[in-house]
Amino acid sequence: MNSVNEILRFKIVLIYLLFIYVLSSCSEKKEEVINGEEAITILVQPFKDINSGDVAEVAKEIRKLYPKVKVLEPVDLPTKSYYKPRNRYRADSIISFLSKNTRKSFVTIGLTTKDISTTKGI
Repeated sequence: MNSVNEILRFKIVLIYLLFIYVLSSCSEKKEEVINGEEAITILVQPFKDINSGDVAEVAKEIRKLYPKVKVLEPVDLPTKSYYKPRNRYRADSIISFLSKNTRKSFVTIGLTTKDISTTKGI
C-alpha cells in the first residue's frame, strides 16, 4: 500500500509542478501583477477521486508562491474526457472543462489521481 501512496504523491507533485511551470510562463498574467492590477487567484479544483489531505498539501505549497488560493468543492471528472481504449482521461478535455468557468484574473488547477494523456506532438 505504501508504494501506491508514493506513486499517488509523485503524480500529484508532477501535476503541481506542471501547472506552476505553466503559470510562470504566462507573460500576460505576469504583466497584470506587475502593472498593479488585481493579482491572480489560483482555484484548486479537486476531482472526487483525490484525497482531501493531498489537496490541502498542494494548496499549501501553491500559497507559498501565490497567496490568493481557493480550494473548490470536489467534482466528477468530465465523462467526455474518458478515453476507454487506454483507460485514461484526456488532458485537453479536462483543461477545456476547467477553462469554461475560469474568469479573468483566475487560474484553475485540476487535481486527480487518474491517469491522463495528451496527443503526441502537442
